[in-house]
Amino acid sequence: MKLFRVLFVMSLTSFYSVSLGMVEKLLTPFDIINIKYNKNFEKLYYGEHSRQFGHLRLPNNESNKKLPVIVVIHGGCWISKFASVNFMEPFSQELQSIGYAVWNIEYRTSDINGGGWPGTFLDVASSISYLKEISELCNLDLDNITLIGHSSGGHLALWYANKDSLSKDSDIYSEDTIKPKLAVNIAGPTDLKQFCDHEKIACGEEVISNLLLKVNSDNKDSRYHDASPHNLISSDINQVLLVGSKDNCLPVKYLERYKQSADAIGASVKLFVLDDVGHFDFLSPNSESFRFMLKNIK
Repeated sequence: MKLFRVLFVMSLTSFYSVSLGMVEKLLTPFDIINIKYNKNFEKLYYGEHSRQFGHLRLPNNESNKKLPVIVVIHGGCWISKFASVNFMEPFSQELQSIGYAVWNIEYRTSDINGGGWPGTFLDVASSISYLKEISELCNLDLDNITLIGHSSGGHLALWYANKDSLSKDSDIYSEDTIKPKLAVNIAGPTDLKQFCDHEKIACGEEVISNLLLKVNSDNKDSRYHDASPHNLISSDINQVLLVGSKDNCLPVKYLERYKQSADAIGASVKLFVLDDVGHFDFLSPNSESFRFMLKNIK
C-alpha cells in the first residue's frame, strides 16, 4: 500500500504539504493526449447545441446497486483550442474501472457561439441537472455525486458547488435540486479578478474578459462576483483543493486565499499542496498524484 508523507503547515492559511516519496517527470498536455483510452461510454446530449453533450461511463454493476457518480469537467482556459471532453477520457476511464459512474461533460466555451457569459455557466448547470433524467435508467445515486474539475474546469466545479449563494437576479443563476456531496478543484482559479494578473502566463492570452463577455463599468463588479467561487463559498459543501508545488499555471497563494476565506466562515475546505507536482500530473492514472486524489474523494 502506498504511503504518502503529509505535513500540516501552519501559516496564514493552514494547508497540507504532501510528499509523494519520489520525483516524477512533470507531464505536459501532449503526455495526457497520448494516453490511450477505450470508448466504453455513451455520448448523450443534454441540450440542442453540438457542444452540449457528455460521455457517460458506467461500471460493471451486476448487483444492480445505486452507483456513485463523478462529474468530470475539463479545463483549457475556457476556450476550445486547448482541451475538450476527450482530454479527460483516460482520467474518466480509470474512475469507471473502480466503480464510479462517470459523466464527463462538454460545454460551450467562450469562443463558441452561445458560450462565455452566461452560456458556459448555464451549460455546466444544465449538464449536471440532466443526471436527473437518466438516474433511474442508469441506477445513479444522486445523493452521492462528486464534481472533479481540472484547471478552468476546477473553477467551474467549485462555481457549481457554491452557486446557491447567487442572487436569483443573476444571469447565471439557475434552479437546481442536485447538490454534490463533494467538489474537487484541481489547480483551478477561484477568483477571476485575481486570476487576471496571471492569465497571460497560464493561458498565453487574455481569457477572462472573453469569458465574461463585454464587461463594462455597469456590469464589471457583478460579473466578476457571480463567476468567482471565492465570493460564493458555501459552508454546507465539502471541498478539496489540489495543486502541485511546481504548477506554473496557478500560484498556490491563490488557493491559500480561498482556504482562508472558507475557514473564516467554517466551511469544510481542505487544501493539499503536492511537492514536485505540475499542472497536468493529476490527470494521468499512472501518477502518484492521481492516486493521492483518489484517496481524498472516497
